[in-house]
Amino acid sequence: MKIITVICPVYNEQQNIKLFFKKIIPIKKKIKNLNILFINDGSTDKSLMFIKEIHKKNKNVEFISFNKNYGHQNAILAGLENTDSHYYIVMDTDLQHDPKFLPKMIKTIVDTKSDLVQMKKDETKYENIFKSFLSKRFYSFFRKLVNIEIENGSSDFYIINKSLRNKVVNSKFGNNFLRGLIHWLSIKKKYISYSPQKRNAGVSKYNFTKQTLFGLTGVVNFFSQFYFTLFMIAIFLSIIGLGYIFYIVYDFFQNGISVDGWNTIIILILLFGIIQILISSIQIYTLNRIYNFVGNKPNYVISELKKTKK
Repeated sequence: MKIITVICPVYNEQQNIKLFFKKIIPIKKKIKNLNILFINDGSTDKSLMFIKEIHKKNKNVEFISFNKNYGHQNAILAGLENTDSHYYIVMDTDLQHDPKFLPKMIKTIVDTKSDLVQMKKDETKYENIFKSFLSKRFYSFFRKLVNIEIENGSSDFYIINKSLRNKVVNSKFGNNFLRGLIHWLSIKKKYISYSPQKRNAGVSKYNFTKQTLFGLTGVVNFFSQFYFTLFMIAIFLSIIGLGYIFYIVYDFFQNGISVDGWNTIIILILLFGIIQILISSIQIYTLNRIYNFVGNKPNYVISELKKTKK
């Protein structure tokens, strides 16, 4: 009998966990070999307490708890590394990833013999326009830069087979951007379009800073706070430099040339300075990633792990 594990990263989702599990119960009744693995990513609310309650009452529910927050991608990685199944489903517990799609995902990957079935969200009215725009631009840029085909609307809502899972956990490259790594390693994949539900309660933990870090990791791997601070400073200085260039051009057309060659020299200095600052910040980030890779820094530390009851 094929075993399927649903990996659910959790970070401060006390308002959603019980409702999420309530919605997944009918699916579990239809699919007897379905296991649920919660990954508590250092939650500071009552998330872990609720997870333990669910674990005690349900024999097919496991959980892993981190000693602190290591991030969404490391939570998924921990789930993949610490369970043995034939298929692995990754989804969030905020109910934007509706459990009703699980049977269709399972049927698709089995029938098509694919490595990966990626859920692809359609645009929704409640999504932030700015966020939607940035997401589209990122995936377009990502596809061109690293030559990995990931369609717009892809997220960490997918199912993979054991072969692809083994490739992922045995790879020490790109584990901080699993969304890109699974597409890079997969041979055959399918997409299923869906309309994500509005978040049930709470707020998204993926704020602008985390989304920016996630995007930078994806591009370079195919993070440290110091690098992000340096990168933001570089962006800020670049904006100031470009603003001053526009002012010089404007002043030239308004007042003419004050000193021959002055405008040209300043513009060239600013342009090359901006390029140098941006390249230097990227180089520092790359060196940091190499250091972490060579040093074999652990991606997470588990403080508690409960397996399925027999």
